[in-house]
Amino acid sequence: MKSSRPKCGINPFAAVGIVTINRMGINPLLIMIFLAPIMSSAAPPDNDKSNCAQCHPFEVKTFHQSAMSRAAQTANFKEQWQDADNAIACLDCHAPSSAHGVTCNDCHGESIHLKVTATMDTDVCARCHDAPLENTYRHYRSRPAALAKANCIDCHMRPSDLGIDHNFRGPDSPDLLSKAVTLRWLVQEAGDPSIYLIIKNRTAHAIPGGTSGRSLWLLIKNQSGEWQPMQRFGWLQTERKYWIDYSLPPGVNRLRFQIPEEGLSIDQPKLALWLQIAPGKLQIGNHSGYWLYRGDGILKLSEQVDRQEGSQTQ
Repeated sequence: MKSSRPKCGINPFAAVGIVTINRMGINPLLIMIFLAPIMSSAAPPDNDKSNCAQCHPFEVKTFHQSAMSRAAQTANFKEQWQDADNAIACLDCHAPSSAHGVTCNDCHGESIHLKVTATMDTDVCARCHDAPLENTYRHYRSRPAALAKANCIDCHMRPSDLGIDHNFRGPDSPDLLSKAVTLRWLVQEAGDPSIYLIIKNRTAHAIPGGTSGRSLWLLIKNQSGEWQPMQRFGWLQTERKYWIDYSLPPGVNRLRFQIPEEGLSIDQPKLALWLQIAPGKLQIGNHSGYWLYRGDGILKLSEQVDRQEGSQTQ
């Protein structure tokens, strides 16, 4: 969504000063040339901090701590934006009306005092979260019936005694990630080195969500104690440069994997799900992502796994 910039872009005192100097015989063009570097280095006019904070100090404070407020300044965005040849269309969502990121006006409007409610939040969020290589809203619309009542505000914005938290909880919120998925599996009998998995995505949208740079990795620990990738979820680019959405849909997902033979044991396998925010190849640690699951989620023999209907074979 494109949003117009605030109209008051010139300091009235500066304007008066220029007029006064001009009457004294000094060329105003020289003054503007002198001030140009200062004006260009400053952030674009942003009424959010001055106007909104007067009545909503908690909301403004928490919002300016969010990733959305600096959506055009993060290292991940800059790397992917450079890969996209600095496409101006990217700024329609990452910096609609500010050089740094999203502002209050971008969601709430400038001329009206718009209160975003739970019944309309998906439409507001969809302005940017339903875009090329951004599948969050599309998967949200096709979520299973069990998640029909879920909405963006309930999960990503917490109410408090001070107001509504506008930090927009996401991958950097441990309490949110701890409830995102459950993972259980069953190892087939000898002679069929397969793992049957039930991955329950408890969010109302696909994982990893976000743009093409994010990824979700299913890992298995080998006998050397190292995590070895089995499957990558997210956007996949083909050799012909086509993009395929292979995210983990919301709800229950049943999958079957062949266990790699190199250095692995199927007696008591350890699996994990690693949510990587940094684009590129698998990078465990170094602030590149977050653990969604690690541990032993072996199913009991009495628990049945649907190996036919509704299952996906990898």
